[in-house]
Amino acid sequence: MEQLVRARLAAQTGVPVAWGQSARADEAPRVVLLTIAGSVDYHMGGASGMKEARVQAVSYGNSYGEAKSTAGSVEAALSGWRSLPVIEGAFLVSEVDLPPDTSMGESLFRVSLDFRIIYQET
Repeated sequence: MEQLVRARLAAQTGVPVAWGQSARADEAPRVVLLTIAGSVDYHMGGASGMKEARVQAVSYGNSYGEAKSTAGSVEAALSGWRSLPVIEGAFLVSEVDLPPDTSMGESLFRVSLDFRIIYQET
């Protein structure tokens, strides 16, 4: 699932996309992906093979407009997306404007999008 989501976003947004933390902290715009929750689907015979992940996509930009525009590209790429046989569906759950991140000596604007992604375990 992670590789498919990252590849989809990199192709659709045209900005660097990484899981966990971006390799280049000074590069903007960029998108950082985090899995913030997950669950396994079960039926009476055990695990069904389907999983659900809550994936957070944080868009960074040198301005609020750049971060918001990048977030819009992320939403367009993922909301309602499916890529069978692995990705059953991706659905936007929430959007939050965050204060600038200054933890790494930078001052970048951030917009966070949370997606519910239902996928086939591989």
